[in-house]
Formats: sequence, structure tokens, C-alpha cells
Amino acid sequence: MDDLEAIRRVISQTGMSQARAARLGGVPLRTLQRWMTGAARPKAGRARAVLKRLRRRCGRPEEAPVLAAAARALIMARMSLHGDGALARREAGYLLCTGADVRQAQVARLFGVSRVAVHKWMRQMEDRRDDPRLDAELCHVEEIMMAAREGTS
Repeated sequence: MDDLEAIRRVISQTGMSQARAARLGGVPLRTLQRWMTGAARPKAGRARAVLKRLRRRCGRPEEAPVLAAAARALIMARMSLHGDGALARREAGYLLCTGADVRQAQVARLFGVSRVAVHKWMRQMEDRRDDPRLDAELCHVEEIMMAAREGTS
């Protein structure tokens, strides 16, 4: 697979717009559009540089659908317990980091927030774990997530 095809694949698998891909890849939108339609071919090394930037900023795109599904499931499960959507998002992000070993930057991209926001979620959730009941619930979910990860690797 050539670099241009790999760029197409990253864009389609992550579901990002061409405008966002151009911004993250460091090329003008019109240039990326011309590459995607075949109206122009990138110069040697330029597509590789764009692909490298996209991969660095997007993580591994093949994991994105799995992580998105896991995040949705966690949010729904946690919302059913306490009905607070914002708290459920924080808990889901926290559990992805602690139970599934997902990097905070990747959680930020998944939830559409900044890395600073995810860092704050992590601190808030660690503070909330002083509650023994919540700590037991989160430990149980983390154990399930870790067992599932070990079973699939």
C-alpha cells in the first residue's frame, strides 16, 4: 500500500473530515482534496510526512472503532447507575485509561476533548476513589476490562 492509500485509510477508519486531516497533516485542504480525487499526486516524501503526522496524532486507526464502542458501552453502563452523563463520560475515560491501557491523548481524541481535560478527569476520578463503594465498582470494571484485553491479545 502506498502512502497516499494509507492516508485515505486513516481518514476513512477514523471518520475524520478531509479538513481536519489536512490541518493535522500540515497541508492545505485543497492540496489534500486534489490528492484524494487523483487530480494531483504528492511529491516524493510529502505524503509520507503527512501520513506520519496523521498517525502520530490519531493513534492506530484500526483501534478507533473498538475504542469508540467500548467508550459508548462504558458511558451507557455508568449512566444507568447514576444518570449523570458528564460523570459517566469522565468515568468511561478514566476506565479506558486504567482498565484498557489507552493513552490519555487517545482518550481525548475519542471524546473530542483536550488532553488537559482528560488529565483533570483522571485526577477527579482518583479523588473520588476514596469512596469505598465507588472504588469497588471501578476495580470490578477494570478487572473485567483487563481480563478481556488479555483474552484477545
